[in-house]
Order: sequence, then structure tokens, then C-alpha cells
Amino acid sequence: MGILDGKVAVITGAGRGIGKASAAVFVREGARVLAVDISGEEKATAAEFGPRGIRANVIAPGFTLTEKNREAPADAMRPLGAKAALGRAGEAREQAEVAAFLASDRASFVTGVIIAVDGGWSARLA
Repeated sequence: MGILDGKVAVITGAGRGIGKASAAVFVREGARVLAVDISGEEKATAAEFGPRGIRANVIAPGFTLTEKNREAPADAMRPLGAKAALGRAGEAREQAEVAAFLASDRASFVTGVIIAVDGGWSARLA
């Protein structure tokens, strides 16, 4: 039994990165996932999840896509990750695990807080 059984999630940016990792974690935890992206890669993401993954390629009326955000290559992030308190860069799955918890009933009393999933960066800066 997953912590998101019976829930439906709409995950944007599901074609890659944190969005794709979130879709995987949410499906693993029992949610039906609407994987949304503008790249077309959401098709592959949704296909990985079979009947729990539904895809959509959405650009809402009235919105214009002016720039495609690019993900930083892993090699560029490695030196920054080494400076984190944990000594490594975070993984997309680690962000997704926290998102799944917050979407679950287990977080029903969590409100008004910032949960930094940053490998200790905020503690180092304090």
C-alpha cells in the first residue's frame, strides 16, 4: 500500500528531471499521474507507468512559450555538489520523495514551513 493510494496528481515538467522523477515516485506510491510537459517527452514518461500514467502535452491558451529552460549538465553541477554539506549534488528522486510525502495524508499537520531539500546548503549559509 502506497502513501498516495487513491490520489491523482498532475505533474508538470514530467518529460525529464525532477518532474519525471516525481512522476515515478508518485506512481510507485499509488497515485494516478497526469504527466504534463511541452517537450513531447511526457509520452515516454507516461508509457513507463502503464495504466497509472496518463500523458498530456499542454500549452494553455493565452500563454506563449518564449524560452525553453535548459537543465544544467551533470558535469557542471558536480563542483557545486562537492561544496554542499553532504559533499554531493542532490538527485531528482530525493526532491520527488519529499514532494510525495507532502502530497500524502502523512503530512496532514504540516503547514507554514519551508522544507529545504538542499543537502545542507541552507545550514552552511546560516
